[in-house]
Amino acid sequence: MSTPRLHGWPVGLARALSSKGPLHWWLQAQMQRDYGIGALRRLFPGARTPLADVERPLQAGPPRQWEDQQLGPPAPSPHLEGALALRTAYIREEVTPVEVLARLRRRIEARAFGESTHSPFVAFDWEGAELAASESAARYRAGRQYGPLDGVPVPIKDHHPMRGVPMQAGTPSKVVSREDSAAVAALRAGGAVLFAKSHTTEWGMSPLGNNAHHLMPRNPYDRERGAGGSSTGAAVAVALGMTPVALGSDAGGSIRIPASLTGVVGLKPTYRRISRTGDLWGGNTVAHNGPLGQTTQDLIDFMTVTSVRDPLDPAQVAAPDWPVPAAAWWRAAGRGVRGCRVGLLRWAFADAPPGIAEACRLALAALEREGAVLVELDVPLVEHSSAMGILIVGCELLGGMLDLPGDGSLRIGDDVRLQLQLLRQVAVEDLLAAERLRPVLREQLARALREVDLLALPTAGGVAPRYSLSEDLQPLLDGDAMRAMVRYCFPANLAGLPAGSIPVGRLGDLPIALQLIGDAWDEASVFAAMAHLERLGVSSLPPPPSFAALGH
Repeated sequence: MSTPRLHGWPVGLARALSSKGPLHWWLQAQMQRDYGIGALRRLFPGARTPLADVERPLQAGPPRQWEDQQLGPPAPSPHLEGALALRTAYIREEVTPVEVLARLRRRIEARAFGESTHSPFVAFDWEGAELAASESAARYRAGRQYGPLDGVPVPIKDHHPMRGVPMQAGTPSKVVSREDSAAVAALRAGGAVLFAKSHTTEWGMSPLGNNAHHLMPRNPYDRERGAGGSSTGAAVAVALGMTPVALGSDAGGSIRIPASLTGVVGLKPTYRRISRTGDLWGGNTVAHNGPLGQTTQDLIDFMTVTSVRDPLDPAQVAAPDWPVPAAAWWRAAGRGVRGCRVGLLRWAFADAPPGIAEACRLALAALEREGAVLVELDVPLVEHSSAMGILIVGCELLGGMLDLPGDGSLRIGDDVRLQLQLLRQVAVEDLLAAERLRPVLREQLARALREVDLLALPTAGGVAPRYSLSEDLQPLLDGDAMRAMVRYCFPANLAGLPAGSIPVGRLGDLPIALQLIGDAWDEASVFAAMAHLERLGVSSLPPPPSFAALGH
């Protein structure tokens, strides 16, 4: 059943009327129907497990080791400029980190955002970035650069504390951070030039890219469409060529959705592969930090720098491979796919819009011609993952907000307030049904990953949704579009499995993407398949009209 699309004052009216009376009951019933929440209590009553240790991803087996063709990393598309290209230019003294940063600043100050219209960034630290760029340039002159992101401009999603820079988390409130989150500290220690905070949707609640408090960047292919959320600014910055790679986060698709809608690559790693210490949104069981980038190699570089063992993050003890297998990740980019078994989730391909399903199947057929083995399979609970995810993500967010001021000083957009009101009315039985079915879903996914090396499904159930410039700074609720965005993203979050998104085509001028899910702690297999799609040219899309490389 379609949900009415509301923007502006009708959202406020709906919020005011939703606390009680007929509208309240209608909205509750609509949410139950739209996400299939009511079905959870009836599902597999004999198979529900006790509440489990959800912070430990269930590993189906050791990292996959199909035939290594030793192809070397794929050459990036001619129009792209990843971190490797910048590093090479620095080493050859064709350009310096200081010059790259100056070019970036001039472009931002000139508001050269093209179809995106508004800046991807909400706050800057030019002074700190200039010092970091100077220090990086000195290291390159001495031949003592730190690593793959040394001298590379990297923006930080604005729910991470970044020393000396205001943090807003998509809200109108500002708090200047005194120290870095663990992920930001790892980037800084790796020599990355941390110049800005990137826009996020309010409390990460919207997968569309809208925010009633901030002028959000639009889709770089069409200014009348959203760029996805909640890592909105990160995706747009990468798509415009303003950075090779950016820090995002993902609780229900917030890396993969904007990556899909803007035509870039993104990775939600294994749960807690990257520490969440210090992260404002880190206190839950579904959210992951991870990168959005121009190429798979950018994702690997980012993961190499940020996957640091953190004694303050107890969930990391589940990882079997510290220190991280960076060498295996780099080798994976040249492994190819000969002998790789890829499981196509039958429900998702039958459920997806035909154009999206067809593009994803064509991409997988290209891998099959290269020696991959395609297997269609069923994972029964996957089609109910949206209901489980909405309940668990939403209620954990609501619980985290109990620490916020209760004196009315915190301004919240009417669209987010309405969503929070609905979450407050969730029946305890529904939440517990979701929590008790979650381990069953993890076991079903692990069982599937004992038969195959990767699982494949579309990233999103639609292209970038319409979001007019006339709707700037207005609350927006588009239930149909929101459900389409998150439709296929929750399984990997609920199970804590690594999942990558890579573009595989367009509908009209708008990008669409394929999602690949690997076994717990086996990011290497995800990287291998993504890199081979790049090698074959399957993922190469025409860049947005306003794309411009930093290094030349």
